[in-house]
Amino acid sequence: MKLLLTFAIVGSTILVGVIQYQGFRTERTNSVNGVGGTITLTQAEITRHNQDGDCWIIVDDNVYNVSRYLQVHPGLATTIWPYCGRDGTVGYDTKDAGRPHTRTADSLLTQYLLGPVGATISRDRIEATNSAAGLTE
Repeated sequence: MKLLLTFAIVGSTILVGVIQYQGFRTERTNSVNGVGGTITLTQAEITRHNQDGDCWIIVDDNVYNVSRYLQVHPGLATTIWPYCGRDGTVGYDTKDAGRPHTRTADSLLTQYLLGPVGATISRDRIEATNSAAGLTE
């Protein structure tokens, strides 16, 4: 009986060790290959970011994470909200008033660039755009 109990304990310990090792190996492989550390800028993914505090917009086929910029936009966040998760090219180009943004605004926008629609980017890129306005959580 002791032998059977010892065998069961040893077998269980080995099995748990193998399972943990496989999990570690998978995590390590994913980390090295970037799996799980990337995101593809599909229309479906962009659409998910459609609210205050999580706002991605498309301007000229590029995706921008303006989540943090909403707090400091001189025209108020409410002017950007309608474009969260959508193409805001016309709104950006005309400021919804028939006049374009300044070169300074164009330059500022580049700080929030995630990449072109369809690109695969690192999650680090998202974090970089979250801190572009000098704001952190």
